[in-house]
Amino acid sequence: MIPVSIPFISKNQKKYVNDCLDRNWISSFGKYDKLLCENFSSFVGSKYASSCSNGTVALHLALLACEVSYGDEVIMPNFNSPYALFSCAYVGAVPIAIDISNDRDININQLKRAISKKTKAIIIPHLYGIPTRIEPIIEICKENKIFIIEDCAEAHGAKEKEKMVGFQGDISCFSFYSNKIISSGEGGICVTSDPDLYEKINYIKNQTFNKGPIKTFIHKHVGYNYRMSDIHCAIAFSHLEQIDYILDQRNKILHTYKKCMPNFNKSFQINKKNTSSVNWVTTFELPENKSKLRDKLESFLIQNGIQTRRYFANLTDQPIFTKMNGRCFCSTPISKNLSKSGIYLPTYIGIKDKEVKNICNTIKQFFSNEN
Repeated sequence: MIPVSIPFISKNQKKYVNDCLDRNWISSFGKYDKLLCENFSSFVGSKYASSCSNGTVALHLALLACEVSYGDEVIMPNFNSPYALFSCAYVGAVPIAIDISNDRDININQLKRAISKKTKAIIIPHLYGIPTRIEPIIEICKENKIFIIEDCAEAHGAKEKEKMVGFQGDISCFSFYSNKIISSGEGGICVTSDPDLYEKINYIKNQTFNKGPIKTFIHKHVGYNYRMSDIHCAIAFSHLEQIDYILDQRNKILHTYKKCMPNFNKSFQINKKNTSSVNWVTTFELPENKSKLRDKLESFLIQNGIQTRRYFANLTDQPIFTKMNGRCFCSTPISKNLSKSGIYLPTYIGIKDKEVKNICNTIKQFFSNEN
């Protein structure tokens, strides 16, 4: 079986992990936590970064820092991962789903209609390494005092114009899960340029302990144990050191796929004006007249020893969306069609060209069989 993903082992990964073990500092707030946060904030262009235990936790911390609570509304696109829903459930917020545009930005008209007196934040994902353009909605959010939370879990290094994704949000959240561009097995990070939000994130993730060397063990607020160990920080930092190499290798994989299937080039990652995408995973979208074959293609690939994953289901198709009293004021045809049309293909540093060619030949065989 050709797996959909294999973790990348960086040049200094073992060295830094062994350093943690040799110094007997394997918990949080160590040497590599500091290095990771300082260098990651510089990478994004923000003033601050705070590590945490995973990407979903990062979203939860962002909502808590923005003081989103029970009954507040959080807007998000319907074409989305379920993790934004989970984070809203943790704070008791109501998810409000809107559609995307044809180039996968926020539908501005629907955004304006969805805003209410209860709207507290918007969570904007950069799914599959493709940036959602933030600039068109900044003024709308400022006028309505809405926090912008960027979900950058799958888009380390992607850009809108010359700005890294994560730079423009009030708080932006990244994942370091084992299949991500920068990985530590498990882990995540929040970035912000707002000192107050930064202090809140650090306070909440560290079980709301008081500042200073003497711990009173008196807690004024509910705290969460959302810290990231120094071992995990060491691994993530070693990947950050090689981010240019990682992105280059992933782009070469995309190029090989496209080279092997020139007749399907439009099925691969879209190119959007004024953005630079990254190839977190190699997405493949079936042509509109063949989109109903998506699930059948997925099964065919698995039967032929090729692991794949389908696109995320729409939020409105998630049973928990209804249980959370989620609402969708408008129809979302673009989100619905896109969700049902795509899969992503094996993408990891070390995949051989002959394996990519085998995957492409299997896809071509599938469509030949269906004609």
